Order: sequence, then C-alpha cells, then structure tokens
Amino acid sequence: MHIVKGLVLALPLALWGVAASAAGDAEAGKAVFEAKCAECHYEDDFAGESTEEIVTMITSVKGGGVEHKGDASGLTDADIVNIATYWSSFK
Repeated sequence: MHIVKGLVLALPLALWGVAASAAGDAEAGKAVFEAKCAECHYEDDFAGESTEEIVTMITSVKGGGVEHKGDASGLTDADIVNIATYWSSFK
C-alpha cells in the first residue's frame, strides 16, 4: 500500500521536476526532432503550446499514457525538454 502511495506522489513530482527545469536547447531539440519526429510531425504541430505542456505530453507518450505511432522510449529527459523548447518556439 505504501508503494502505491509513493508512486502516486512520485510521478507528479517527477513530471514537475522535468517541467520546472524546462530551459532546454532549441537547436538540440531541432536535431532530435529531425531524427525522431519529423517523419510524422511538422515543426509547428504544437505551435502555441507552452514548453511545460509539451514536456508533459511527450512524457506521457514515452510512458505509454498516450497512444502514439512512433517509439519515444529512447528519449532522455533532456531530449524531451529540448524538443519541447524547439516546438514551443513556434507561436
């Protein structure tokens, strides 16, 4: 029971930690986007979304919470923040 409570608390804190540190590198994000995402997504698919919203979305995809064609399992936390920084630059 304590493990379940710990997981319930740990996941939002982990996501908050990634989002709170969302000061990524847009150029690095562009490189990851081109290598991993460009086959299915356009650069401005998420225009108007904040970096934090995109981090949350990609993290959910990576964790299997959202059905997605591509495999996001190999993305690091830094990759996710960098992609989100790149995508959020399109307003």
